[in-house]
Order: sequence, then C-alpha cells, then structure tokens
Amino acid sequence: EEALAAERAQEADEEDRKKWQIDDRTRELQEKCGMTEREARAEAEAEAKRGQKAGDDAEKNEGERIKKMSADDKKKAAKDAGYPDTDEGVKQWEDDQKKAAREKAEREQKLKEDTAAARAKRDGISKEMAMK
Repeated sequence: EEALAAERAQEADEEDRKKWQIDDRTRELQEKCGMTEREARAEAEAEAKRGQKAGDDAEKNEGERIKKMSADDKKKAAKDAGYPDTDEGVKQWEDDQKKAAREKAEREQKLKEDTAAARAKRDGISKEMAMK
C-alpha cells in the first residue's frame, strides 16, 4: 500500500509539474511573442501535447525494441549498464531505458518547437508553417 501511495503521489507531482510548465510557457509566449493569454495558453497546451505524443511514441518504440531482445541480451545490457544481475535489475533497466527514450524525445520536440518559433518570428510566418 505504501508503494501504491508513493506512486500516486509521484504521479500527482508530475501532473503539477506539467501544469507549471504550461503556465511558465504561457507567460513566456505572452512576453516574447505578444500573444494574448488565451492564444498563449492554447499554444503552450498544444506544445505540451505534441511533446507528450513524441514521448509516448518513443517509449513505445523502445519497449518494442526491448521486447525483441533475447533474455540473455537484456541481462547483458543491464549488467553492462551497472544494474544488478537479477530479474529486478533487468526490469529496472528496461524501465529506465523507456524513460530515457521518452525524455530524449520530449527534449528533441521542445528544441524543434523553439527552432520553429524562432524561424517564424524571423521570417514573419506562422509557427506551423515554420515546423513543416
């Protein structure tokens, strides 16, 4: 029960963190781009959704890649990464690999969004056009 409560608390913290990030990005868009609060919030939420989707896709792909590995390959990879040579160590390695793939994809999506926003501002076009 304690583990379940800790997991729920961690999920709640993650949701709060996401809301704060959207609020911060909304303020940033208002200041830098002169958007109204409504426009800025809509754009910040859209960016967050695109980042979430990129993370979900990357995590799924990493999970599929790991599934295709043999049990020995998984154990070897986990051991090489410094995880204990146990089933729990392999499971932790798998979870960490998926998390790392998600975080990397979300960072790359954020960079892509920022680059498109800068290009849009420089060229006087919409961000959507700049992302294409």
